[in-house]
Amino acid sequence: MAEERKNIKEVFTDAECVSDGLSQLVGQVGDKFVIDEEGKVTVSFELGIELASLTWESIKANAFKCYGKEIKVALPDTFTGRLLGGVLSFLGFKL
Repeated sequence: MAEERKNIKEVFTDAECVSDGLSQLVGQVGDKFVIDEEGKVTVSFELGIELASLTWESIKANAFKCYGKEIKVALPDTFTGRLLGGVLSFLGFKL
């Protein structure tokens, strides 16, 4: 099935929607970083997981908001797929 071509207004509308979502994400992520006395940012394991989760949730929300599409992750129905799904769920990811 060929993808429908968009006119320039639709392209700019899509770009505006996506950039708005990215701007919100950058604001949320930026608030999480703490700079130490040496001017370095140290990211703990917990913060790394939180940032990855925030990013994933933002991608899913923006896909729905901007394109009306829900992102669904389909892991294989194998031991490895179930293990990966369990680990991601344990870490707080909502697939």
